[in-house]
Amino acid sequence: MVYLYRVSLWFYYQLIRLAAFSNAKAAEFLNGRKGLFEQIERQLDATDKPIIWLHAASVGEYEQGKPIVQAIKKEFPNHKTLVTFFSPSGYNAYKADGDLDFVFYLPIDSPRNARKFLTVVKPAMAIFVKYEFWYFYLLELARQDIPLLMVSTVFRSNQMFFHRMGRFYLNAIKATHRFFVQDNESMALLNKHGVEQVEVSGDTRLDQMLQISSNSWRSQLLEEFSKESFVVICGSVWPSDWDHLKKIIRKFTDVKFIVAPHEIGEESLKQYAMNGLKKWTDCQEGELQETQVLLVDSIGDLKRMYRYGDVAYIGGAFRGAVHNVIEPAAYGLPVIIGSHPNNEKFNEVRDLQALNGLVTFRDTTQLLGIFESIIANEEMRREMGDSCKSYVSQHAGATEKVLARLKELI
Repeated sequence: MVYLYRVSLWFYYQLIRLAAFSNAKAAEFLNGRKGLFEQIERQLDATDKPIIWLHAASVGEYEQGKPIVQAIKKEFPNHKTLVTFFSPSGYNAYKADGDLDFVFYLPIDSPRNARKFLTVVKPAMAIFVKYEFWYFYLLELARQDIPLLMVSTVFRSNQMFFHRMGRFYLNAIKATHRFFVQDNESMALLNKHGVEQVEVSGDTRLDQMLQISSNSWRSQLLEEFSKESFVVICGSVWPSDWDHLKKIIRKFTDVKFIVAPHEIGEESLKQYAMNGLKKWTDCQEGELQETQVLLVDSIGDLKRMYRYGDVAYIGGAFRGAVHNVIEPAAYGLPVIIGSHPNNEKFNEVRDLQALNGLVTFRDTTQLLGIFESIIANEEMRREMGDSCKSYVSQHAGATEKVLARLKELI
Protein backbone atom coordinates (compact mmCIF):
# COMPACT_ATOMS: atom_id res chain seq x y z
CA MET A 1 0.00 0.00 0.00
CA VAL A 2 2.90 2.36 0.67
CA TYR A 3 4.05 1.70 -2.90
CA LEU A 4 0.64 2.75 -4.24
CA TYR A 5 0.80 5.92 -2.15
CA ARG A 6 4.20 6.80 -3.63
CA VAL A 7 2.97 6.08 -7.15
CA SER A 8 -0.10 8.27 -6.64
CA LEU A 9 2.13 11.13 -5.44
CA TRP A 10 4.33 10.71 -8.51
CA PHE A 11 1.32 10.88 -10.85
CA TYR A 12 -0.01 13.92 -8.96
CA TYR A 13 3.30 15.68 -9.44
CA GLN A 14 3.37 14.84 -13.16
CA LEU A 15 -0.16 16.20 -13.58
CA ILE A 16 0.93 19.47 -11.97
CA ARG A 17 3.89 19.65 -14.34
CA LEU A 18 1.58 19.21 -17.32
CA ALA A 19 -0.92 21.73 -15.97
CA ALA A 20 1.85 24.28 -15.40
CA PHE A 21 2.03 24.95 -19.16
CA SER A 22 -1.40 26.57 -19.09
CA ASN A 23 -2.26 27.13 -15.42
CA ALA A 24 -0.58 29.91 -13.44
CA LYS A 25 -1.25 28.29 -10.06
CA ALA A 26 0.29 25.00 -11.11
CA ALA A 27 3.34 26.84 -12.45
CA GLU A 28 3.67 28.73 -9.20
CA PHE A 29 3.35 25.47 -7.25
CA LEU A 30 6.44 24.17 -9.08
CA ASN A 31 8.45 27.39 -9.29
CA GLY A 32 7.96 28.12 -5.61
CA ARG A 33 9.68 24.87 -4.73
CA LYS A 34 12.75 25.37 -6.92
CA GLY A 35 15.85 25.73 -4.76
CA LEU A 36 13.62 25.43 -1.70
CA PHE A 37 16.09 23.65 0.57
CA GLU A 38 18.82 26.16 -0.23
CA GLN A 39 16.39 28.95 0.60
CA ILE A 40 15.44 27.33 3.91
CA GLU A 41 19.07 26.74 4.90
CA ARG A 42 20.04 30.29 4.02
CA GLN A 43 17.29 31.89 6.08
CA LEU A 44 17.61 29.60 9.08
CA ASP A 45 21.35 30.06 9.20
CA ALA A 46 20.77 33.48 10.79
CA THR A 47 19.04 32.12 13.90
CA ASP A 48 20.11 29.91 16.78
CA LYS A 49 16.74 29.92 18.51
CA PRO A 50 14.59 26.76 18.68
CA ILE A 51 11.85 26.52 16.06
CA ILE A 52 8.19 25.60 16.37
CA TRP A 53 6.88 24.45 13.00
CA LEU A 54 3.23 24.79 11.95
CA HIS A 55 1.97 23.39 8.67
CA ALA A 56 -1.28 24.38 6.95
CA ALA A 57 -2.58 23.48 3.52
CA SER A 58 -3.73 26.96 2.52
CA VAL A 59 -5.36 30.18 3.73
CA GLY A 60 -8.37 28.61 5.45
CA GLU A 61 -6.30 26.13 7.41
CA TYR A 62 -3.80 28.76 8.46
CA GLU A 63 -6.64 30.88 9.79
CA GLN A 64 -7.28 27.94 12.14
CA GLY A 65 -3.61 27.80 13.09
CA LYS A 66 -3.10 31.55 13.41
CA PRO A 67 -4.40 31.85 17.01
CA ILE A 68 -1.85 29.20 18.01
CA VAL A 69 0.99 31.05 16.28
CA GLN A 70 -0.02 34.26 18.03
CA ALA A 71 -0.11 32.47 21.39
CA ILE A 72 3.33 30.94 20.75
CA LYS A 73 4.81 34.36 19.97
CA LYS A 74 3.48 35.63 23.28
CA GLU A 75 4.22 32.66 25.53
CA PHE A 76 7.50 31.48 23.99
CA PRO A 77 9.47 34.60 23.03
CA ASN A 78 12.70 32.62 22.85
CA HIS A 79 11.36 30.44 20.03
CA LYS A 80 10.94 31.18 16.34
CA THR A 81 7.81 30.29 14.35
CA LEU A 82 8.11 28.59 10.96
CA VAL A 83 5.01 28.08 8.84
CA THR A 84 4.77 25.97 5.71
CA PHE A 85 2.01 25.88 3.11
CA PHE A 86 1.10 23.32 0.50
CA SER A 87 -0.67 25.75 -1.82
CA PRO A 88 0.53 28.94 -3.57
CA SER A 89 -2.52 30.86 -2.32
CA GLY A 90 -1.60 30.17 1.29
CA TYR A 91 2.06 30.97 0.78
CA ASN A 92 1.38 34.19 -1.12
CA ALA A 93 -1.13 35.40 1.44
CA TYR A 94 1.25 35.10 4.38
CA LYS A 95 4.81 35.22 3.05
CA ALA A 96 5.09 38.85 4.15
CA ASP A 97 3.19 38.43 7.44
CA GLY A 98 5.16 40.27 10.10
CA ASP A 99 3.90 37.91 12.82
CA LEU A 100 5.80 35.01 11.25
CA ASP A 101 9.54 34.50 11.44
CA PHE A 102 9.80 32.09 8.50
CA VAL A 103 7.35 31.12 5.74
CA PHE A 104 8.05 28.41 3.14
CA TYR A 105 6.37 25.96 0.84
CA LEU A 106 6.24 22.39 2.13
CA PRO A 107 8.49 20.12 0.04
CA ILE A 108 6.56 17.34 -1.69
CA ASP A 109 5.98 14.35 0.59
CA SER A 110 8.71 11.73 0.10
CA PRO A 111 11.15 9.90 2.41
CA ARG A 112 14.07 12.02 1.19
CA ASN A 113 12.28 15.36 1.41
CA ALA A 114 10.82 14.67 4.85
CA ARG A 115 14.20 13.57 6.21
CA LYS A 116 16.05 16.54 4.72
CA PHE A 117 13.45 19.10 5.76
CA LEU A 118 13.43 17.98 9.39
CA THR A 119 17.22 17.68 9.48
CA VAL A 120 17.58 21.27 8.22
CA VAL A 121 14.79 22.85 10.29
CA LYS A 122 15.31 20.79 13.47
CA PRO A 123 11.93 21.80 14.92
CA ALA A 124 11.38 21.42 18.65
CA MET A 125 7.70 20.82 17.92
CA ALA A 126 5.44 20.29 14.91
CA ILE A 127 1.80 21.32 14.60
CA PHE A 128 -0.34 20.18 11.66
CA VAL A 129 -3.70 21.84 11.03
CA LYS A 130 -6.91 19.99 10.22
CA TYR A 131 -6.42 17.53 7.30
CA GLU A 132 -2.68 17.63 6.69
CA PHE A 133 -1.70 13.97 7.05
CA TRP A 134 1.48 13.63 4.99
CA TYR A 135 2.63 10.03 5.41
CA PHE A 136 6.42 10.33 5.15
CA TYR A 137 6.51 13.47 7.29
CA LEU A 138 4.54 11.60 9.95
CA LEU A 139 7.02 8.72 9.89
CA GLU A 140 10.07 10.97 9.95
CA LEU A 141 8.74 13.09 12.82
CA ALA A 142 8.29 9.91 14.83
CA ARG A 143 11.73 8.59 13.83
CA GLN A 144 13.42 11.82 14.92
CA ASP A 145 11.32 11.89 18.11
CA ILE A 146 9.81 15.30 17.35
CA PRO A 147 6.43 15.78 19.10
CA LEU A 148 3.54 16.35 16.70
CA LEU A 149 0.21 17.95 17.58
CA MET A 150 -2.73 17.82 15.17
CA VAL A 151 -5.19 20.64 15.82
CA SER A 152 -8.77 21.48 14.77
CA THR A 153 -8.92 18.05 13.16
CA VAL A 154 -12.06 16.25 12.02
CA PHE A 155 -12.20 12.53 11.30
CA ARG A 156 -14.92 10.68 9.39
CA SER A 157 -15.46 6.96 8.89
CA ASN A 158 -15.12 7.23 5.09
CA GLN A 159 -11.53 8.50 5.28
CA MET A 160 -8.93 6.12 3.90
CA PHE A 161 -7.20 5.62 7.27
CA PHE A 162 -10.15 3.59 8.53
CA HIS A 163 -10.41 1.24 5.55
CA ARG A 164 -8.54 -2.04 5.32
CA MET A 165 -6.25 -0.73 2.56
CA GLY A 166 -5.41 2.36 4.61
CA ARG A 167 -4.08 0.64 7.71
CA PHE A 168 -0.51 1.58 6.84
CA TYR A 169 -1.57 5.23 6.97
CA LEU A 170 -3.40 4.78 10.27
CA ASN A 171 -0.25 3.31 11.79
CA ALA A 172 1.65 6.45 10.79
CA ILE A 173 -1.04 8.71 12.22
CA LYS A 174 -0.93 6.83 15.53
CA ALA A 175 2.58 8.22 16.13
CA THR A 176 1.05 11.69 16.65
CA HIS A 177 1.73 12.93 20.17
CA ARG A 178 -1.71 14.50 20.64
CA PHE A 179 -4.88 15.03 18.59
CA PHE A 180 -7.04 18.07 19.26
CA VAL A 181 -10.26 17.25 17.43
CA GLN A 182 -13.33 19.37 16.80
CA ASP A 183 -16.03 16.96 17.96
CA ASN A 184 -16.89 13.90 20.02
CA GLU A 185 -17.52 11.82 16.89
CA SER A 186 -13.90 12.26 15.78
CA MET A 187 -12.60 11.23 19.19
CA ALA A 188 -14.86 8.17 19.27
CA LEU A 189 -13.70 7.10 15.82
CA LEU A 190 -10.03 7.40 16.74
CA ASN A 191 -10.60 5.56 20.01
CA LYS A 192 -12.36 2.77 18.12
CA HIS A 193 -9.20 2.29 16.03
CA GLY A 194 -6.83 2.24 18.97
CA VAL A 195 -5.86 5.91 19.13
CA GLU A 196 -6.22 7.14 22.71
CA GLN A 197 -4.16 10.36 22.75
CA VAL A 198 -7.16 12.48 21.80
CA GLU A 199 -9.11 15.34 23.32
CA VAL A 200 -12.01 17.40 22.06
CA SER A 201 -10.91 21.02 21.85
CA GLY A 202 -13.16 22.55 19.20
CA ASP A 203 -12.09 24.83 16.37
CA THR A 204 -9.38 27.45 16.92
CA ARG A 205 -11.02 29.71 14.30
CA LEU A 206 -13.64 30.59 16.90
CA ASP A 207 -10.96 32.05 19.17
CA GLN A 208 -9.50 34.13 16.37
CA MET A 209 -12.85 35.51 15.24
CA LEU A 210 -13.92 36.40 18.78
CA GLN A 211 -10.75 38.44 19.07
CA ILE A 212 -11.12 40.10 15.67
CA SER A 213 -14.83 40.86 16.04
CA SER A 214 -14.29 42.50 19.44
CA ASN A 215 -11.56 44.91 18.32
CA SER A 216 -12.19 48.53 17.37
CA TRP A 217 -11.37 48.37 13.66
CA ARG A 218 -13.24 51.01 11.66
CA SER A 219 -13.41 52.12 8.04
CA GLN A 220 -14.68 55.55 7.01
CA LEU A 221 -15.28 54.20 3.51
CA LEU A 222 -17.49 51.40 4.78
CA GLU A 223 -19.31 53.73 7.16
CA GLU A 224 -20.10 55.98 4.21
CA PHE A 225 -21.13 52.99 2.06
CA SER A 226 -23.38 51.40 4.68
CA LYS A 227 -24.91 54.56 6.20
CA GLU A 228 -28.69 54.18 6.55
CA SER A 229 -28.57 51.12 4.27
CA PHE A 230 -29.32 47.42 4.55
CA VAL A 231 -26.04 45.67 3.72
CA VAL A 232 -25.48 42.09 2.54
CA ILE A 233 -21.90 40.84 2.72
CA CYS A 234 -21.02 38.04 0.31
CA GLY A 235 -17.80 36.21 1.15
CA SER A 236 -15.72 33.81 -0.96
CA VAL A 237 -18.03 34.08 -3.98
CA TRP A 238 -17.55 31.63 -6.85
CA PRO A 239 -19.10 31.89 -10.34
CA SER A 240 -21.78 29.39 -9.27
CA ASP A 241 -22.75 31.80 -6.47
CA TRP A 242 -22.60 34.88 -8.68
CA ASP A 243 -25.15 33.38 -11.06
CA HIS A 244 -27.69 33.69 -8.25
CA LEU A 245 -26.40 36.81 -6.53
CA LYS A 246 -26.38 39.10 -9.54
CA LYS A 247 -30.12 38.45 -9.98
CA ILE A 248 -30.71 39.25 -6.31
CA ILE A 249 -28.68 42.47 -6.62
CA ARG A 250 -30.76 43.61 -9.60
CA LYS A 251 -33.97 42.77 -7.75
CA PHE A 252 -33.15 44.59 -4.50
CA THR A 253 -31.90 47.90 -5.83
CA ASP A 254 -32.25 49.61 -2.44
CA VAL A 255 -29.99 47.04 -0.73
CA LYS A 256 -26.21 47.38 -0.77
CA PHE A 257 -23.86 44.45 -1.35
CA ILE A 258 -20.23 43.89 -0.41
CA VAL A 259 -18.96 41.09 -2.67
CA ALA A 260 -15.64 39.33 -2.02
CA PRO A 261 -14.81 36.88 -4.86
CA HIS A 262 -12.81 33.78 -4.00
CA GLU A 263 -10.44 34.55 -6.87
CA ILE A 264 -9.28 38.16 -7.18
CA GLY A 265 -7.04 37.93 -10.22
CA GLU A 266 -7.64 40.50 -12.95
CA GLU A 267 -9.28 38.00 -15.30
CA SER A 268 -11.49 36.55 -12.56
CA LEU A 269 -12.78 39.96 -11.50
CA LYS A 270 -13.98 40.80 -15.01
CA GLN A 271 -17.02 38.53 -14.65
CA TYR A 272 -18.33 40.67 -11.76
CA ALA A 273 -18.60 43.88 -13.80
CA MET A 274 -22.01 45.53 -13.52
CA ASN A 275 -23.57 48.98 -13.19
CA GLY A 276 -23.27 50.60 -9.77
CA LEU A 277 -20.15 48.61 -8.80
CA LYS A 278 -16.84 49.91 -7.48
CA LYS A 279 -13.67 48.06 -6.50
CA TRP A 280 -12.59 48.36 -2.88
CA THR A 281 -9.01 49.34 -3.77
CA ASP A 282 -10.23 52.10 -6.12
CA CYS A 283 -12.61 53.76 -3.68
CA GLN A 284 -12.29 57.33 -2.48
CA GLU A 285 -14.29 59.07 0.22
CA GLY A 286 -17.37 60.89 -0.98
CA GLU A 287 -18.11 58.65 -3.97
CA LEU A 288 -19.84 55.65 -2.39
CA GLN A 289 -23.29 57.04 -1.70
CA GLU A 290 -24.53 56.07 -5.16
CA THR A 291 -22.65 52.74 -5.21
CA GLN A 292 -24.74 49.60 -4.78
CA VAL A 293 -22.01 46.96 -5.00
CA LEU A 294 -18.56 47.16 -3.44
CA LEU A 295 -16.20 44.54 -4.91
CA VAL A 296 -13.49 43.45 -2.48
CA ASP A 297 -10.36 42.93 -4.57
CA SER A 298 -7.95 42.45 -1.65
CA ILE A 299 -7.02 39.63 0.73
CA GLY A 300 -7.46 39.76 4.49
CA ASP A 301 -9.97 42.62 4.80
CA LEU A 302 -13.23 40.69 4.61
CA LYS A 303 -13.13 39.21 8.13
CA ARG A 304 -13.24 42.75 9.56
CA MET A 305 -15.84 44.09 7.11
CA TYR A 306 -18.59 41.84 8.46
CA ARG A 307 -19.16 44.34 11.29
CA TYR A 308 -20.82 46.60 8.68
CA GLY A 309 -23.27 43.96 7.46
CA ASP A 310 -26.82 42.91 8.28
CA VAL A 311 -26.77 39.51 6.56
CA ALA A 312 -23.99 37.29 5.20
CA TYR A 313 -23.94 35.09 2.11
CA ILE A 314 -21.02 32.64 2.10
CA GLY A 315 -19.91 31.08 -1.18
CA GLY A 316 -18.42 27.78 -2.23
CA ALA A 317 -21.38 25.73 -1.02
CA PHE A 318 -22.50 24.64 -4.48
CA ARG A 319 -19.08 23.05 -4.89
CA GLY A 320 -19.62 21.07 -1.69
CA ALA A 321 -16.93 23.10 0.05
CA VAL A 322 -18.56 26.12 1.67
CA HIS A 323 -16.10 28.68 2.99
CA ASN A 324 -15.80 30.27 6.42
CA VAL A 325 -19.22 30.71 8.04
CA ILE A 326 -17.57 31.33 11.42
CA GLU A 327 -16.44 34.83 10.40
CA PRO A 328 -19.92 36.36 9.93
CA ALA A 329 -21.34 34.29 12.80
CA ALA A 330 -18.88 35.94 15.20
CA TYR A 331 -20.44 39.32 14.36
CA GLY A 332 -23.96 38.02 14.91
CA LEU A 333 -24.97 37.96 11.23
CA PRO A 334 -27.54 35.50 9.86
CA VAL A 335 -25.82 33.24 7.32
CA ILE A 336 -27.09 32.07 3.91
CA ILE A 337 -25.37 29.36 1.84
CA GLY A 338 -26.18 27.18 -1.16
CA SER A 339 -27.44 23.65 -0.65
CA HIS A 340 -25.12 20.68 -1.15
CA PRO A 341 -24.93 17.45 0.91
CA ASN A 342 -21.13 17.63 1.18
CA ASN A 343 -21.38 20.74 3.35
CA GLU A 344 -22.80 18.56 6.12
CA LYS A 345 -19.24 17.47 6.88
CA PHE A 346 -18.56 20.89 8.42
CA ASN A 347 -19.55 20.88 12.08
CA GLU A 348 -20.23 24.60 12.17
CA VAL A 349 -22.64 24.34 9.22
CA ARG A 350 -24.63 21.54 10.86
CA ASP A 351 -24.63 23.28 14.23
CA LEU A 352 -25.61 26.73 12.99
CA GLN A 353 -28.35 25.26 10.81
CA ALA A 354 -29.74 23.34 13.80
CA LEU A 355 -29.74 26.59 15.78
CA ASN A 356 -31.61 28.38 12.94
CA GLY A 357 -28.73 30.78 12.48
CA LEU A 358 -27.93 29.47 8.99
CA VAL A 359 -30.25 28.75 6.08
CA THR A 360 -29.64 27.04 2.74
CA PHE A 361 -31.22 27.46 -0.70
CA ARG A 362 -31.42 25.36 -3.86
CA ASP A 363 -32.16 27.91 -6.59
CA THR A 364 -32.58 31.62 -7.26
CA THR A 365 -36.33 31.56 -6.58
CA GLN A 366 -35.77 30.11 -3.12
CA LEU A 367 -32.94 32.58 -2.44
CA LEU A 368 -35.21 35.43 -3.44
CA GLY A 369 -37.80 34.26 -0.91
CA ILE A 370 -35.18 34.04 1.82
CA PHE A 371 -34.00 37.59 1.16
CA GLU A 372 -37.55 38.93 1.11
CA SER A 373 -38.25 37.36 4.50
CA ILE A 374 -34.96 38.22 6.17
CA ILE A 375 -34.98 41.86 5.00
CA ALA A 376 -38.60 42.46 6.06
CA ASN A 377 -38.38 40.71 9.45
CA GLU A 378 -36.00 42.45 11.85
CA GLU A 379 -36.89 40.11 14.74
CA MET A 380 -36.04 37.10 12.59
CA ARG A 381 -32.63 38.60 11.74
CA ARG A 382 -31.93 39.36 15.39
CA GLU A 383 -32.80 35.84 16.54
CA MET A 384 -30.70 34.25 13.81
CA GLY A 385 -27.78 36.54 14.52
CA ASP A 386 -27.97 35.97 18.28
CA SER A 387 -27.89 32.21 17.70
CA CYS A 388 -24.76 32.55 15.56
CA LYS A 389 -22.93 34.81 17.99
CA SER A 390 -23.81 32.64 21.00
CA TYR A 391 -22.52 29.57 19.20
CA VAL A 392 -19.13 31.15 18.58
CA SER A 393 -18.81 32.36 22.18
CA GLN A 394 -19.85 29.06 23.71
CA HIS A 395 -17.53 26.91 21.59
CA ALA A 396 -14.37 29.01 21.86
CA GLY A 397 -11.32 28.03 23.91
CA ALA A 398 -9.48 25.54 21.67
CA THR A 399 -6.29 27.63 21.59
CA GLU A 400 -5.93 27.53 25.38
CA LYS A 401 -6.14 23.73 25.36
CA VAL A 402 -3.45 23.42 22.69
CA LEU A 403 -1.24 25.97 24.45
CA ALA A 404 -1.48 24.08 27.74
CA ARG A 405 -0.12 20.96 26.03
CA LEU A 406 2.63 22.96 24.35
CA LYS A 407 3.77 24.25 27.71
CA GLU A 408 4.12 20.68 28.94
CA LEU A 409 6.24 19.66 25.97
CA ILE A 410 8.55 22.65 25.53
